[in-house]
Amino acid sequence: MRQLLALLVRFSGLPFLIREIICRKRATIIVYHDPLPKVFEAHLAYLVDHFNIIPLEQLVGAIEEDNWQEIPPKSLVITFDDGHRGNFALLDIIKRYKVPITIYVCAGIVDTKHHYWFLDFADQAQQLKLLANKDRLNRLASVNGYHPEKEFIKRQALSKAEMLDMKRQGVDFQSHTLLHPILTTCTDEECWLEVAESKRVLEDLLEASIAHFAYPNGDYSTREVAYLQEADYRSARATDVGWNGPSTNIYALRSMVISDDATLNEMIAQLSGIFPGFRYLRQRTHLLVNTRLFRTKRGNQPNQVGK
Repeated sequence: MRQLLALLVRFSGLPFLIREIICRKRATIIVYHDPLPKVFEAHLAYLVDHFNIIPLEQLVGAIEEDNWQEIPPKSLVITFDDGHRGNFALLDIIKRYKVPITIYVCAGIVDTKHHYWFLDFADQAQQLKLLANKDRLNRLASVNGYHPEKEFIKRQALSKAEMLDMKRQGVDFQSHTLLHPILTTCTDEECWLEVAESKRVLEDLLEASIAHFAYPNGDYSTREVAYLQEADYRSARATDVGWNGPSTNIYALRSMVISDDATLNEMIAQLSGIFPGFRYLRQRTHLLVNTRLFRTKRGNQPNQVGK
């Protein structure tokens, strides 16, 4: 069914109209996590033919300076979240197509054998995201003593050597917290640590300035924005569905999440904003309802999410 819907969307002409009308004067940001090389190359071949791929820095600079003249029509920024080990296998493709890529990495997981908690607990991830950060960590610890900083045999994230190799080929690395908590479930102290310390760790690791941030799970509030500004970040990318223009909030850059296993038809449909829009509304409704239920039981008000 998903394949059929994607096929219908692609050949309905809607992606063409969106690209030629909406995207012509705006910039699209897409988000991957850990696609296989053959999937990413199929997507990239389409993207370079239909969009002008630009660096994240160019988009941020245009918004900061209120100068859209340097942004070409149908601009697109390619980003990845987390810093998965599999991203290194994409380097040859990135070099061959000569495209700028930004990877937002978890500074406390890359160059270690720590694991991404949401991968090891994939079947419980959505429920765990609803918990206060302390409660989530306690729940993880109750299962075989799991802790986000526990060392495992198998590495899930990029190593320093891999990151430096990719950086030499023009890949841009930015921050995605230390250990990927849902920031809106963190205390003030926890949130500040994830925002500020991740920047410091990455700057030491890569010997480069870190100026951009991506919210884990796309969740943020006015507190997170204030902390990012205090820590001297210049932008933040959310997962709010949409396109970016000169007046876009630079700490709430809009994006389209592309499924790592998407066929070409599915990627085109997701890029149009239709599929991500439905998924975003469904996830936000589920998150807000369940968070309110959880907070009500705890006698607290829910955090502001996605505003």
